[in-house]
Amino acid sequence: MELSDLYKAFKRQVDKSDGFTTASFTDNEIQYWATQALNKFVKTRYTGTNAKQESVEQTQKRADDLRTVTVSTGLSTLTEQVAGTDGLPAHYVYVRPDDYWFTLSEQLTLSYTNNVINNCPGAVKFAGVIEKTMNDYVAEVNNSLSEHRLHQGQARPIRITRDNKVLFITDNNYKVDQYILTYIKDPMFGATDVAAAITAMPQHTHDEIITMSVLLALENISDPRTQTYSGVEQSME
Repeated sequence: MELSDLYKAFKRQVDKSDGFTTASFTDNEIQYWATQALNKFVKTRYTGTNAKQESVEQTQKRADDLRTVTVSTGLSTLTEQVAGTDGLPAHYVYVRPDDYWFTLSEQLTLSYTNNVINNCPGAVKFAGVIEKTMNDYVAEVNNSLSEHRLHQGQARPIRITRDNKVLFITDNNYKVDQYILTYIKDPMFGATDVAAAITAMPQHTHDEIITMSVLLALENISDPRTQTYSGVEQSME
């Protein structure tokens, strides 16, 4: 889809041919509303705040809607920080990808630093995480029963975030070797324009996104207080 195709599709749905007076939209305005619609489409399919109340991981349709903006990647450790760095215990630092938007799932590969598991140093395990914030991670670190402490070959590192970085705190009996992140990427990242970004979405979503852009634009010029967005969603799959 080229920008010219987007303009034609948008204006066709606005439909001025019936004789009613409809405000005209400039090319820049069409691009703006198309971008707003694209972002809303992705966000509502991710969170489940749509008419069907279905998020991306609940049904195949939602997964198909976001297929081209769903990314899974294994990140290598950026740095291994000693205790005291940034006022934190010893931790591992990863940087999220530039196109990162929302997390779908995350998994870690761990390796043991001592002969603590069947005398098999370096054994690799897969693990989840304990999600904490910068304000409440300390209690978890000091909890002797916390799952971030290696016990019978199992552990879940404490995960906190700072800016675009993800930090994992362990009990020093194991290392975090790889961070496997599945996420929703910014649909506009790397796109030359909004038409290219929409084109990169699955084919079946194109009409839905353009229809959403038209309805958002018409709502804005008529009465922004009128909540028509739920009605828009009702007309879509």
